[in-house]
Amino acid sequence: MDYINANFSTLEDFGKIDSKINELVNNREYIKLVANSKISRSVDADELDTDEAKSKRVEEFYDEIQEVLSSLNEHDTDAVKNAFSSLREKYGSLKVLNSLEANVEDVVYQEKVAKLLERAFQIQKKVEGLDHDDIQALSSIIDEIGQIEEVSTAEAVQEACSELREIVKDRVYEAKRKAETKLSKALEAENWLSPDFNKSEKLTSPESAIMKTARRLVDIQALVAIPEYPESFWATDVILRPIFVRFNYHFNSQKDTNKLSKPEWLFDYMENMLSEYLPVIKLVFGEIFSGYSRFFEYEIITSLLKVVRLKLYNIVDIINREISKLEEDEPEKEKWGRVLSHLFYETIFFDQRLRNNFKYNPYARIEKSYPTDRWLGLIGDVLLRTDKETKAVDNWLSFEYRLATQSFNNEIINIKNAFQIDYEYQGSEESNKGTSNLIKPSYSAYNLIKLFDGLTNHHRYLNIVKYQLKFVSRIQLNILEIYLEKINQLHKQFDASLSQRIVNTFMPGGLTGEKKSKIDNKSRKELLESLEMLAGLHCSANFVLSNLEEWSDDLIFVQLWESLKKMNRSSFRTEQTIFDSFITRYGDTLKKIRGSIHQYFRDQIKAALKQYVNSTRWDISYSPSEISAEIIPLVQILPTSLDLLKKSLPKVEYFIITDQIVTNFCFIFFDYIITNNQFSINGVNQLNMDFNYISDQLKHNLFLVSDVSGYSNLQNKSYLKVKQSIDLLNNRTSKSPEGEHIPSLRHSADHHFDLLSDHEIRGLVRRVLD
Repeated sequence: MDYINANFSTLEDFGKIDSKINELVNNREYIKLVANSKISRSVDADELDTDEAKSKRVEEFYDEIQEVLSSLNEHDTDAVKNAFSSLREKYGSLKVLNSLEANVEDVVYQEKVAKLLERAFQIQKKVEGLDHDDIQALSSIIDEIGQIEEVSTAEAVQEACSELREIVKDRVYEAKRKAETKLSKALEAENWLSPDFNKSEKLTSPESAIMKTARRLVDIQALVAIPEYPESFWATDVILRPIFVRFNYHFNSQKDTNKLSKPEWLFDYMENMLSEYLPVIKLVFGEIFSGYSRFFEYEIITSLLKVVRLKLYNIVDIINREISKLEEDEPEKEKWGRVLSHLFYETIFFDQRLRNNFKYNPYARIEKSYPTDRWLGLIGDVLLRTDKETKAVDNWLSFEYRLATQSFNNEIINIKNAFQIDYEYQGSEESNKGTSNLIKPSYSAYNLIKLFDGLTNHHRYLNIVKYQLKFVSRIQLNILEIYLEKINQLHKQFDASLSQRIVNTFMPGGLTGEKKSKIDNKSRKELLESLEMLAGLHCSANFVLSNLEEWSDDLIFVQLWESLKKMNRSSFRTEQTIFDSFITRYGDTLKKIRGSIHQYFRDQIKAALKQYVNSTRWDISYSPSEISAEIIPLVQILPTSLDLLKKSLPKVEYFIITDQIVTNFCFIFFDYIITNNQFSINGVNQLNMDFNYISDQLKHNLFLVSDVSGYSNLQNKSYLKVKQSIDLLNNRTSKSPEGEHIPSLRHSADHHFDLLSDHEIRGLVRRVLD
């Protein structure tokens, strides 16, 4: 290796190659002389039995060594190793063999390299005498250089091949310039893509001179390298030159069309150029990529995008510079932020139109079923270019966050009716199929979902996962977090004062002295407003929760979640979607709000029936002619509250709440009245009249009617238990000796008092006065 490096440093040294090879031959002869002397010394040292045997062994050893040395030019390194390995097996491990093997391997290696360098020198002379138009010869030479590079990794050989490639490359680029000039002049002569251009048979023929020149230019480029996106073919760059000139005239000059704030103009321009000229370009040049497995239309678009990409780079650089100058000037920052956000938004949608309208993917190949890679779009080229674009992303995300925060504050959280329910909401066409179960939003919840969906559209087609995840986590998940905190805060404040408000509403001082008492209007209004607030918070959390579940199935968020899991496999062992944490937390908040609604009605019923429970006597001797006055508050206020709830909630959720309400007031009747008083027959009649009155007055509000849709509380166990208890109190045969006739009592009624235990029956029997 040292010999090669010392004697061959440039291709010019190849001229001395014969003298260098002669030196190597002399080296070989010198090795033979050294071998003879070493053989003699080594063999003399061996303890041989006789001089004759010794002489014979030396002669054999010498002959075999001479055979190896005489065939050096026929052996490669492996052959040398094998030969000396055989010698060791026969004569043992002699020092002379190790020394000779090293010298022999060195000579073999040097001769091999010298021959390769001589071959490289001959290639150089061939290139110098090559015809510029002989592409096939250039291609063969390039293949031959590649073969030499594969045969030896010697530094001298690799350097020689590298120099050869540069020489060949110069010839290729010389051929390129000639072909480009020829094609360009031919196109100009035909007024190519100008208003005066006419499609002639001269152009559209597959064997036209222009077609052949363009194809030749493709073949020349292939000698160096077939371009991969974002690089383009030299031929398409020449073919599209008239469009590039017009593009620069409109968008890289002082023309009115060149506006930073209007990137959509340059995108529209390119789309129009494609739509107008792509058919004729394909008609003339559609076969130039034959044999290269490239889609013609895609290569044309790739070439067109080069000028668009450079323009976008320029716009982003300008915006970054302007934003970096602005420290405290927030209005100006916002202005440039809007320009940047608009640029990204328009770029993303231009990319999407290329995908949809032209099926563009620069990585698609004719012979392959699937593209070799995923095209990230021009937006990907811009955002992944350099550290400058990382800064552009930060500027973009900062502006999007600022804009989203402003919208959140101004249009969602701080509006006057933020948590009032939008009763006019009709939902989507799909949700309209079942309007009774439609989740009505509050105004803030509706605006939140609208904002969230709008933000999703800002990154949906970005196709750069790391930036999409930044957008989602920094902006979208953040507004969900703030909104949830606001709901929890309002619920906590409201919940703390709700019970006391209900108690104050039903205090005796709040009732008139009339037989059918009426609730004080102010207290009643405040109580209704409390429920309205609860319903608004419920609808807000429920509407967001419903959309969270829908978003979890949205393809964009499914893909982002899968990407996130691959990045952090150990961090997401229980979650199934990107929104699971929020689904759980919004669900927990919704449960708490529902609990407050249940508590609202429990407290309201308890307070409304307090006077009824405490002051009504059931051992009366007179026959009742009307309902007890003390139950009036309950039937006056409950319908209003229930009507509000009914129009606010989906039917199924409202039904669940009414089931609880029926259970609540029936519990009071059973535990505080029926099992806590003595009843005369007239008292039982009064109780029956009062209970039936409540049931009748509230039957539609509380589903105490048969309903074909299945929503009915007539089978509520607490309700039936009160009905059975009143039946038992009314049963004249119940005053038999205690427990004696419980089985017969059960058989005396169709319902068999099946919701009352034997213990409860005995207790009720004792409460009937003689």
